[in-house]
Amino acid sequence: MGRFPELRGLGASLPLGLVSAGVWLVWAWLDGGHSPTAVAALGVVLVGLLVLGLVYLGPGLLAESRARAVMAAALLAFALWNALSIAWADFPGDAWAGANKTAAYVAGFLVLALWPLPVRALELLLGAFSLGTAVTAAVVLVRAAASADPESYFFDDRLIAPTGYVNANVALWMCALWPAVHLGSRRDLPPWARALFLAAAAVLLDVAVLGQSRAWLAVLPVAALLFVALQRQRLRALLGLAIVAASSAVALRPLLDVYDRAAAGGAVAGPLDRAVPFVAGAALAAAVMGIAWALLDARVVLAPRVTRVVGAAIAALALAGAVAGVVGAAAAVDSPRDWVAAKWDEFTCPYCPSTGGGSRLTGTLSNDRYRTWTIAWNAFTAHPVAGIGSDNFAAEYLVHRTDPYFHPRYPHSLPLRLLSQLGLVGTALLALGLGLALALALAARRRLDPARAGAVGAAVMVFAYWALHGAVDWFWELPALAAPALGLLAAAGATSADPAPAPTLPRRTTLVVTTLAVVLAGATAVSLGLRWLSESFQEAAKRTWVAHPERAYSRLDAAARLDPLSAEPLLLEGSIALKRGDRARARDALDEARAREPRNWYVRFQLGVLAASGGDFATASRHLLAARRLNPRDPIAALAERLVRRRIRLDPQAIDALYLDEAERLFDRPVFERHRFERYRVGTGE
Repeated sequence: MGRFPELRGLGASLPLGLVSAGVWLVWAWLDGGHSPTAVAALGVVLVGLLVLGLVYLGPGLLAESRARAVMAAALLAFALWNALSIAWADFPGDAWAGANKTAAYVAGFLVLALWPLPVRALELLLGAFSLGTAVTAAVVLVRAAASADPESYFFDDRLIAPTGYVNANVALWMCALWPAVHLGSRRDLPPWARALFLAAAAVLLDVAVLGQSRAWLAVLPVAALLFVALQRQRLRALLGLAIVAASSAVALRPLLDVYDRAAAGGAVAGPLDRAVPFVAGAALAAAVMGIAWALLDARVVLAPRVTRVVGAAIAALALAGAVAGVVGAAAAVDSPRDWVAAKWDEFTCPYCPSTGGGSRLTGTLSNDRYRTWTIAWNAFTAHPVAGIGSDNFAAEYLVHRTDPYFHPRYPHSLPLRLLSQLGLVGTALLALGLGLALALALAARRRLDPARAGAVGAAVMVFAYWALHGAVDWFWELPALAAPALGLLAAAGATSADPAPAPTLPRRTTLVVTTLAVVLAGATAVSLGLRWLSESFQEAAKRTWVAHPERAYSRLDAAARLDPLSAEPLLLEGSIALKRGDRARARDALDEARAREPRNWYVRFQLGVLAASGGDFATASRHLLAARRLNPRDPIAALAERLVRRRIRLDPQAIDALYLDEAERLFDRPVFERHRFERYRVGTGE
């Protein structure tokens, strides 16, 4: 710990932060980091950074204040609570995956929370994150436009690359927008840098439009007001936002046309090709205005009183505009109360038709959110203290859903995720840790001069946007969003104008804390590594089972040993054995999978199909009834049960084909098409 005293504070904080930012950006390209392999591979990097810091720098700021020590302890306890939930989760393998993800987040948080961070280092970290994300957005846009198959970058006519989830894309761009606007508004940055950041912000805002996220549209004005409130130089923040909004408006109509025309039956390629030059023009316009503003800044300095008056006038105009907008909107409908009631009915109705125009942003609020949230709330009220276990929502939803069209794995809400899966204990631990982190960040903002305080405000804003938008979506599960939001909040609380060396703990206390932390980090790294290896073996088996089935079986056996909690590798082995007609192997694998996850409906379903294919209708009926209790709305399980009641042998290959058909149908429209089963009925006499 004393070998590199020059690394304390200024020397170590920025490299650790920049490597962390690199991890965040790579996660964005790896489907948002959603898969267990992506979480594990890069989570180990964050754990490694934490170990390096602890070994060479010691506990850092833990000795500075009791609040910081309690913050770290609460977050570590939260990670431990996630791991403990494996004990009561119906799906311990999923709980293990959720615990690993949480541990990676906490490690990344502590990397940026434990050592003093100069405000200049925070600004560089914010700049790297915002520019890196803007480059990602620009590359995705250009690659989509230049692709021979631009539709592959879209889902439901909305941009899905690079995270693989439309709303996550929008949140990614918006999280990076606030630091870019702040840095583009800074008087002391060179004109070229300010132009670059404002151009990046324009690109981020424009590409967000391609996501057509209704939640984004609702959250955006609240987030903009909060961003201005968190800045100490609010007039500059308002002008920065105005420049970005004005320049981005140039591309708004062409960007909206991408969805409108594609949703009307046209191709994405044409309108996308027309939109790209407008986005480039918007970025150029923002850059030009940024340079002009910087040059004006060099010649004109407003007195503080003038700044306050102008800022107040702009705020008054904005408020008047907001009021006028509300009044105008109310006048545009016959009855505001009836309109609100109609929108609520839309929201609570999963399949209500659109009542807006061509744009999805003005269309129906109908989706599955209301039902998902209701099921999550009921899960919390049934298990209020400990919850149902980390990442264990999917099975709960299947039991209580009312139709076969939706099967979300997550509650689409951060608060409801916490309450339903981790109960009051887990929710309180995270709230305590993040509440103290926010308090430390706001205290750092107050200590800094107004210009530098804006960097802390921008860092807090990344977290705030993620939390606001994540309240109605599943953003905790995506490391590309959660890791920078939590990491930058941690960095904001560790920031100071001229960081002194961190206070030191007594030597024995330092040794105990460091040793304990390294042991926990080592255990986390092992846990992440085991899951990564298991998932890697499973992916290898999926690729090779047709040509090399024995090799695939060997890899699945290894995957099952590396992950002794999950039924997934055994279920995969059983499915492959069924396809190959190896009934004995399929039965052994599925029986072991059932022992691991008794409430896995698909394991019971496959066991039922296996028994029915051999004519053991009593066993088949028992398994299929269990499968239907766990997933009562699945249409193919219902069909299989009817066939077994009629003592008709099931063909596993035909059942698999039905599920493929069902998956394709669900991507088309949510209308149950009975003719999808005709092929099977003709073959079986049903």
